[in-house]
Order: sequence, then C-alpha cells, then structure tokens
Amino acid sequence: MQQMKLLVLNLSKMRHLILNSLFCLFIFSCVSQTKNDKNKAIEFNNRAIDLMINTNDTSVTVLNRALGLLDSAIAIDNSNCLFYGNKVQILIKLNKIEQTIEVLSSLLKEKCQTPGFFLVLGVLQEITNRVSDSKINYEHAYVILQKKQNGPTSHLNMLLAEYLLDDNMVAFKKGLVDVEKYEEYKSIVKELKNLEKRQDIIDVVISMNFGSERV
Repeated sequence: MQQMKLLVLNLSKMRHLILNSLFCLFIFSCVSQTKNDKNKAIEFNNRAIDLMINTNDTSVTVLNRALGLLDSAIAIDNSNCLFYGNKVQILIKLNKIEQTIEVLSSLLKEKCQTPGFFLVLGVLQEITNRVSDSKINYEHAYVILQKKQNGPTSHLNMLLAEYLLDDNMVAFKKGLVDVEKYEEYKSIVKELKNLEKRQDIIDVVISMNFGSERV
C-alpha cells in the first residue's frame, strides 16, 4: 500500500513537471513567434521603402506595390506607428486624400496619438474644406505639444500648430529663430522663412511629419 502511495505521488509530481515544461515551451514558442512576426512586419516595411528609394520610381504601379507591402506589415503588427506613417505618405502621393483621412481618423481614435498625425489630419481636412474639424485636430496637436515639448522637432511642430490655429505668419517666422540654432534644422527653417502662403506651410507639414523610414 505504501509503495502504491509513493507511486501515485511520484506520478503526480511527474505530471506536474511535464505540465510545467509544456507550459514553458508554449510561452517560449509564443514569444519566439511574436518576435518572428514583428521581424517579418519590419521586413515588409523596409522592402516597401527600399522599393521606392532604390528604384527612384514614384509611378502608380510602384507606389501600389509599396502600399501592399505596408498593408502586409500592418496586418502582422498593427501597433507600429511608423508603418502607418509610411502608408499615409504613399496614400498622399497617390492623391487618395479621403482614404488618408479615414486611415488617420481611425488611427488617432485607437493608437498613435502623436502631434504629427493630428497636424497632418488637420491640414488634409482643411484642404478638403472641413475647416472646423481641422481646427479641432490642430488644437489636439497643440495641447499634446504643450505637455511634451522637447527638442527641435516638437518646437517646430508647436510653431506650426500655432500658425495653423491663428494664421499669424509674423509670429511664426519670429519663432523660427529658436529652431534655427539646431544644425539639422537650418535648411528647413531657411525654406520656411521664404514662404508666404498658408498652402506652402501646409505642404511642409505633410512632408515634415511623413518621410520614408526604415526600421
């Protein structure tokens, strides 16, 4: 009887060890799969960017191929804001403004609530005569930047948000002096100082916040 009890106890311990081992293997495989999936998503993103940069081709065919690769990346990892930024850039190049607005509106409700996304959504709404909606998104960008302003990019975005809200070109250009001290921003500040029209500023907002980026 005692031997039977020991046997049952040993079997129970063995079963417990096996279950623990299986659980650890399951967790390890999930983590590995997640890592592999993210790497695959990054690969799709980088292939899309390389396709545009290496071919130096912005034809509809190439842009649609790149867009397909980015959609594949997003399908695997829909939490990476960079993928969406690259997708938005391509949609704008394809002149799919309404689709771009839909993508950004959905994105900003769920994730990636960055000033750049709000500003670009705002200017796209403005050029499609949805001025009241655009003002709301400029305000969102401004509020975020007030709380998290750090570095030249945030400073420049803050100036852009302020200009888009109050349309004061004199104050905007005066504020550029503080950004100009950063070496990497001298060329863009020089460009901005030469602009006189609101539409020109809007074009800069779009190009500044969405560049083709690899991971």
